[in-house]
Amino acid sequence: MSKNKKVIDVTDRVERMEALEERFGISIDALYVRYEEHGSGEDTFRALSANFDVVSSTGSIDQDLAIVVSSYNYGQQLEGTTKSVINMGRYFGLE
Repeated sequence: MSKNKKVIDVTDRVERMEALEERFGISIDALYVRYEEHGSGEDTFRALSANFDVVSSTGSIDQDLAIVVSSYNYGQQLEGTTKSVINMGRYFGLE
């Protein structure tokens, strides 16, 4: 483990698009987002990771979904995006 490791919980800074969740019949639950940094200088590794559960209001989804997480800096400039794809045939839901 690097002695210069920094991990910050940034979940409280997330802006969710609940209208889209409602439109697709899902909700994003148990959301946890963290920023990690380790190393120093030019060798610094930085990462933003998001963990969450996708819960369907019906217990299933009727189409594949792509959940996109985007990060912006203080100047509202896009710094990066990542996406998770949920395949409707592999979605495990409970009623």
